[in-house]
Amino acid sequence: MEPFLKKTANYLYQQYGDNIGDICVVLPNKRACFFLKHYLLQQVEKTIWAPEILSIEDFIEKLSGLKFIDETTLLFEFYDIYKNIKLKDAENFDVFIEWAQTLVNDFNEIDKYLVETKKLFNYIKDNKKIGIWDLQARPLTEAEKKYINFFETFENYYNKLTKKLKEKKQVYQGLAYRTLADKIENISIEWKKIIFIGFNALSKSEEKIIDVLMKNHKAEILLDIDKYYINDKQQEAGRFIRKFKTKWNIDKWEQDNFANNNEPKNINIIGVPQNIGQVKKAGQLLYDYYSKNNKNALKKTALVLADEKLLIPVLNSIPENIEQFNVTMGMPIKHTNIFNLFDAIFTLHENVYKLGKIKNPDNYNFYYKDILKILNHPYFSEIFKTNQVSDNNLIQKIQSSNRIFITNKEIIAHIINIPIADKYKEYLNILTKIFESWQQEPAKAIECLSSVIGFITKQNNNTESGECLTTQATDIEYINNFSEIIMQIKSFLKNYTAIDKIETLHNIFNKTAESSAISFSGKSLADLQIMGMLETRVLDFENVILLSANEKIIPSSKASSSFIPFEIKRVFELPTYKDREAIFAYHFYHLLQRAENIYLIYNADNTENNIFEKGEKSRFITQIINELPKYNPNIKIKQQFLNTPVEDKITSKIEIPKTDDIIEKLKQKACEQGLSPSTLNTFIACSLKFYFHAVAEIKEPEEIEESVDAATFGNVIHKALFDIYKPFINKQITESDITDITNTEIDKATQKSFKEYYKNGDIKHGKNFILKQVANKLIRNFLSKEKDFIKTNKDIKILYLEENFETNLPVNIDSKSTDIKLKGKIDRIDETDNAIRIIDYKTGNTDINELKINDWDDLINNTKLNKSFQLLSYTYLFLKNNPAQAVINNKKTESGIISFRNLKQGLMTLSIPDTDNYINVFEEVLKQLISDIFDTTKPFTQTEKTEDCKYCPFKTICNRT
Repeated sequence: MEPFLKKTANYLYQQYGDNIGDICVVLPNKRACFFLKHYLLQQVEKTIWAPEILSIEDFIEKLSGLKFIDETTLLFEFYDIYKNIKLKDAENFDVFIEWAQTLVNDFNEIDKYLVETKKLFNYIKDNKKIGIWDLQARPLTEAEKKYINFFETFENYYNKLTKKLKEKKQVYQGLAYRTLADKIENISIEWKKIIFIGFNALSKSEEKIIDVLMKNHKAEILLDIDKYYINDKQQEAGRFIRKFKTKWNIDKWEQDNFANNNEPKNINIIGVPQNIGQVKKAGQLLYDYYSKNNKNALKKTALVLADEKLLIPVLNSIPENIEQFNVTMGMPIKHTNIFNLFDAIFTLHENVYKLGKIKNPDNYNFYYKDILKILNHPYFSEIFKTNQVSDNNLIQKIQSSNRIFITNKEIIAHIINIPIADKYKEYLNILTKIFESWQQEPAKAIECLSSVIGFITKQNNNTESGECLTTQATDIEYINNFSEIIMQIKSFLKNYTAIDKIETLHNIFNKTAESSAISFSGKSLADLQIMGMLETRVLDFENVILLSANEKIIPSSKASSSFIPFEIKRVFELPTYKDREAIFAYHFYHLLQRAENIYLIYNADNTENNIFEKGEKSRFITQIINELPKYNPNIKIKQQFLNTPVEDKITSKIEIPKTDDIIEKLKQKACEQGLSPSTLNTFIACSLKFYFHAVAEIKEPEEIEESVDAATFGNVIHKALFDIYKPFINKQITESDITDITNTEIDKATQKSFKEYYKNGDIKHGKNFILKQVANKLIRNFLSKEKDFIKTNKDIKILYLEENFETNLPVNIDSKSTDIKLKGKIDRIDETDNAIRIIDYKTGNTDINELKINDWDDLINNTKLNKSFQLLSYTYLFLKNNPAQAVINNKKTESGIISFRNLKQGLMTLSIPDTDNYINVFEEVLKQLISDIFDTTKPFTQTEKTEDCKYCPFKTICNRT
């Protein structure tokens, strides 16, 4: 295989010889320029002047005499014009940029394609007017007038913006293209010849420039074309070249690579579940190439990323034995730790006004999540860990207080007092700087960010090896870029008045950072090239691995952001999605035309995103499957689908053997501290969870409750009812007693209960305020139901409220009788005309089937009976402590649940098998259960019912997330 650029270099040297320095070569991109220089160097055997080799953008910039303006500066220039036109009706900059970027892109396209602007803008305006045309000729509403006015101003915006930019000689690309196209006939060309190489689709301005130069015998064009897609008029890949070939009578080097039987072409089409599967498959292919052959096996190999978001995963999957490769794509700086830190700092201060000021306008309140995000950032967490002085005290203080908003003064006061070695005081100083008030002053924000960059730079230069880790190695490359971004934003603040608040500054920072990328250092001519689809233009490789060969990626989606309707684009010959598809088709087929070993890998998974956009291979793949074998039967196409299931996260069952130490600890806990019904239920549900909780004593991480969760809400109801009923313990309750409980008393009880269980959480606003009202209503409904019950049963006597009960149960452990303490807190025990009732309150749902026991063995085998087990445990504890109470009063003992979700049911009582002495039977169940806990032949293991793991705090340990 002879690469197109190598053939071009040979042609140029043969054609121009020692005078090659008198020509200019123009290529689609800078990567192609580099490779052409490399091939020319191989041709030359003596010192000569090299030709000027330029990318098309550099060529336009050089000949037009205009400089390309960056996107952010362009928006500021546009905003000044917008304000001068709209005056008092002008929107702020944040609203402006939501539509201005789209309009600027339209302006760019309009100029590149030399559209008659006045006519176009009139078309757009009339199109919008027709859209709201009313046959009844009713007057336009104010909204409709503003809508039409928006489109009417396009021409004015365009004229004033282009005039201003030309005066400054800083323009967007399209305007430079139009400017050069308009004056190309009168420009003095310094070169004897301009050679345009490897172009496919050309804009009207590019076409005019080349056309004029060729007519004046100042230019030559060399196209990289193949008969397969040129001669077939149905082939979209050759659509543009067919036009240029006819117009300029180009026939040089038309090849038929797809029909060439002398060079094998093996195409492997591989469907792989998920993006990470594609990446891993690519890594495996590279490893096989390198390992099974030799170091030259990767020669002339391209790993092409149609979806450039896969770059980082790809870099992490390059086999270790491949030492040299070149990444032609830059890594966006928004993927770095520095960007994440800056973004977190901006968000911290933005939310003061979005959230904090709403709660307390007098304070500079930070949202707790924003604080924790900064304290846990790698730049700060590492230094505390290394010096064994953690910022966890501050984190714990925030969490234990349960405060959603904390003032900056409180945070700064705590940071100042953190004990740390003197040489690390700067870490605390910069944290203090970060948490200082910005007061919506962008200048203060930039000063803060400048300090952070200075801090990172200094630490990177001064850090002693092994002491702390402030920056990752990959971040070092980005420090200078961020310094430049800060300097650029400072110039924006100086030259433009649009940045008047932190949110605007944040938008500008993000926009500037998103357009910045750092090039990877590497060997430019390394055998393995990792590149994006557009960077493959004009380049040829023997081995090609293409990732994300999916529909909606190759070609890209039809959707595009533009104010110009599709039909109007067609009238003015502006590019549409059909043109983009033809361009993608050319790039795709060009990548294949000289390659010998081709791997087209696509994401065959329908679960990652939209089911209609994932899992479908590109239509271009379907084309080559159906068409290439007919064109050349020697082309081998192999299709593969790697139906690799998603790795089962439960790769091996976790088992914890019951060692002597564990048994001893269990005995101590069971005999001294006691086992509660909830602890025993935990063992029934999952013995491993029981181990984590009761033996290893792993505590759940304390978290702030932004809104009251179900457990806290249940505790609030329980405590409020306790306070309301406390005066009636050991007393008969009458209807009038219930009637006398006022709404004020109920509200006071819930207020007190929220304060205890929700600590300093806010219940005056939002969802929590509603939940407080719900709590009040539930309690009122409960009291109303209670009053109805008293009418029927005449009296209720409260015996116990929130009472703790204990008893000892002798269990045979290791052939010895051991007294196991059982304990539990019972919500309520009362006495009616005919029964002593043991009542458990539930604020969640309770199904009557959960309280129906058909077989006693089900209690320790069926986790759905956990509420029944709990009620029986409470009944057992009560009767063991009051063995004669029910007998003396000649009343039965019944237990049940009052569900606040279904108060109409009243007390939902427990249903058990007909048994003479059910308490003795249940005691045997308890003994069996506790014996299982201490049985050393049965290790602690995970439950097989993975659906029960959904809300388990230990699910990450078990890999059941």
